[in-house]
Amino acid sequence: MTFETTSFSEAGGFSFGPFRFLQRERRLEKDGVPVKLVARALDILLALAETAGEVVSKNDLLERLWPGLPVDDRLLCDHMTALRKALGDGTAGARYIANVAGRGYALVAETVNPPASNFQLPPIWARYVEP
Repeated sequence: MTFETTSFSEAGGFSFGPFRFLQRERRLEKDGVPVKLVARALDILLALAETAGEVVSKNDLLERLWPGLPVDDRLLCDHMTALRKALGDGTAGARYIANVAGRGYALVAETVNPPASNFQLPPIWARYVEP
């Protein structure tokens, strides 16, 4: 199987440890080899990377991944477990994602080129902010 090569900056990527996430291609690589992950696990990684080093609440993740849907916390836990397993989090001393009891999760690995948040002010407030 071959993959088209895209430069890191062209793909809107960020990196941490041995991993690179090519955002536009929605592909995670470890040392240049694609890592198999389901879409929701990639969404979790992206959400955590946007605020690298800061805690993202479980409720914020649930609302981002399944907006407006009544979802059991277990679903988030299952996807988080799959993400951590794919990253090798907790093995051989590697630590990428922290669970902050009662608060949420944080990407604790040093991140290079973290993605910008997709947060936008509501239009009614945007006029008060200088571009």
